[in-house]
Amino acid sequence: RNENKMGQVTSYIYGYSLPTPIPCSSLEVERAHADATQLQHQAQLSNDLQTRGYAILKMPSQSTQVVEDTKTHLHTFFSLPLEEKLKMRLPPRDDPLLRMRPNRGYVSGNIKEFLKIRRFPADEALYPKGFPELETSFRGALDAMRKHTIDAFLRLHEINPSNESFKDTVMKFYEEGSSLSVIRYYKLSDQPNFESAPSEYKDEDNELAQAIDSSTHLALAEHKDTGLLTFILVGSVPGLEVWDPILNRFVCVEKEVSTGHGVLIMGRKFELFANQYKATLHRVVIDKQVERYSALYFMDLPSGPNNM
Repeated sequence: RNENKMGQVTSYIYGYSLPTPIPCSSLEVERAHADATQLQHQAQLSNDLQTRGYAILKMPSQSTQVVEDTKTHLHTFFSLPLEEKLKMRLPPRDDPLLRMRPNRGYVSGNIKEFLKIRRFPADEALYPKGFPELETSFRGALDAMRKHTIDAFLRLHEINPSNESFKDTVMKFYEEGSSLSVIRYYKLSDQPNFESAPSEYKDEDNELAQAIDSSTHLALAEHKDTGLLTFILVGSVPGLEVWDPILNRFVCVEKEVSTGHGVLIMGRKFELFANQYKATLHRVVIDKQVERYSALYFMDLPSGPNNM
């Protein structure tokens, strides 16, 4: 790898360039005064999202450690019998204003299983008894990823200070709509016999999906998130692919960037923030012989009449 004058990390192995990772520390909103390097990183964040559709963030060591601790507990949890994991399947909140989705808690499928946790209200017990380590580590991971995502959002607003009322709405309501998901993608031999949603499977008529070798890999449907921002941790098993309009193809960020980094992408609601940003097309390509874990923080707004 070599860093060129355009601020790109160049890979000679895979033959394409990715945006240079931006330290999360340069985006922290607590800093009273930003130095020249920090201002450059903030400008790079906006430019990467506008021109590439995604940005790569370098997480501080303390955040990385929290996430690694969470992974350890999740391996233990996902190895439990199904009847034990189903204790984490929580009903949606019975609140017409918040309209929480029913996949809050544990969800199982043919291709993957995952936990989705919301931290609103902050004092509500979101976890069933019997998983104290998971609750502690999950809250730590959620708080770390939430902080980095919010810092990025506020820095983007500083660079493009338009639509002040939208920013105020986001800061008032985002905790009600945001969530952390941790996903386990099965390897082929471990796939249970559940009925999966059709949207999880690749579209055989889609040219992009047909480019994947179906004998070894499964391309899930490419899509754009509906929320504001999604912060996806780089995993040790490659799978996340984002559409790069400059390269005019999907790129597998996790083949190029090590763990300890995250990929920031934009959702459809973020296009309301400023019209120079467009929601990011992305997908997951699964190696059928390898188990894969993924952690994502979804920054979103609830679907309620008083906020959107």
